[in-house]
Amino acid sequence: MKNAEENNNYRIAVPSAFETVFSHFYFAENKTEFPITKTLLPSFQSVLAFNFGTKSSLKSQQNTFLEVEKCIVLGPIKQAFDYTLEPGSQILVANFKEDAFTDSLAMRFLIRCPFILMI
Repeated sequence: MKNAEENNNYRIAVPSAFETVFSHFYFAENKTEFPITKTLLPSFQSVLAFNFGTKSSLKSQQNTFLEVEKCIVLGPIKQAFDYTLEPGSQILVANFKEDAFTDSLAMRFLIRCPFILMI
């Protein structure tokens, strides 16, 4: 089993200024020499994920693979999928509340981020 220093992952509270847009943030990193695969369960909400370090990847139940280089928007998430953190990778995920993804501020920001919508 990986120790906490090698495999960090935790939930981050949302600052009060952003509580109407995000439910929570999630951070994970892989400091090991081996890939770490986890499963994201359906939330029926959209998420914005930032990737730092080496690439991360997603695998759907239909065996569709997607590499994440910098950032991606997924949603609404209606089915579980696996994500893999390669050695040296870090992710920060922002979980949108209800229909906050359609907020004009978020949409302006996302113009610079490649995305995929899983419907």
